[in-house]
Amino acid sequence: MLSLSVILTDAAKLNSMDLLLSYELI
Repeated sequence: MLSLSVILTDAAKLNSMDLLLSYELI
């Protein structure tokens, strides 16, 4: 359970960073 939550949070962080990078590119 803890590992799953950690993976989800890491995925959310990566997604948010990708969104920020895409906004900077645009």
